[in-house]
Amino acid sequence: MLGSNPMAWAAPTSKDPFILDFTPAAITPTMVRYTQRYGGVLPPEVAIDVEGKPTTDPSKVTTGVSYGPDKGRQTDKGAIDPGGHRGYGMLLMIDFLSGALLGADMNLAHVTKDKSNKGHLFIAIDPGIFGNPETFKRAVTARINEIKASKKAPGISEIRVPGERNCRQRRACLESGEVLIDSICWDDGVKLGKTLGVKPPPS
Repeated sequence: MLGSNPMAWAAPTSKDPFILDFTPAAITPTMVRYTQRYGGVLPPEVAIDVEGKPTTDPSKVTTGVSYGPDKGRQTDKGAIDPGGHRGYGMLLMIDFLSGALLGADMNLAHVTKDKSNKGHLFIAIDPGIFGNPETFKRAVTARINEIKASKKAPGISEIRVPGERNCRQRRACLESGEVLIDSICWDDGVKLGKTLGVKPPPS
C-alpha cells in the first residue's frame, strides 16, 4: 500500500553542494530486486513476509515488478517496512504532495491503472529572496565545517555530510575517465538497450 517515495534536498555551499537523497522506507524495491539478482539476503528488520513476520529473504518481499493493469495487486508477497511511524508519515505526505496536490494518481494506481498519471513535485527556493545568496552559502558552509570539526567516535577518522562521498567519487571518475559498473547492472543495461535499439559501446 506504500511506495518507497524517494525525496531529495540540496543546498549550495562554498564547496561541494549538500545533497540529501533518500527514501523514508527502510529499504527500496530496487534494493530488494538486486538482492534477489545477486543471491543475497536483506538486512534484518527491513521487511516482512506475507504473514507479517520479519524476513531477510528477498524472494518473499514484493518489488512491484509484477504489478500491472492486467495483473492487479500482488498479494502473495510481503512488504518493505515503512521505516517506523516517522517514515510512514513522510511516505504519505510525499504521496499527497506529488500526487493529490498535482492532480496525479497515487500509490497502486501507478501500476494497476492503465495510462496512470504519475506526479513529481519540484520546489526551488532562491536564497536571494531572503538576503545575499553568498551569505547563505557561507553560513551553510560554516555550519557543515562546525559539524565536521566536532568530536568523533572512537575509530572514526572523519565526519561526512550527505552528498560528500558521491561528490568525491564523481571527481575521481572525471579525473580517471572511468565509471565502474558491476556486471549484472551492465548486463541489464545492455538488455534494455537492445529493446530500444541502442548498441553498447565496444568493450
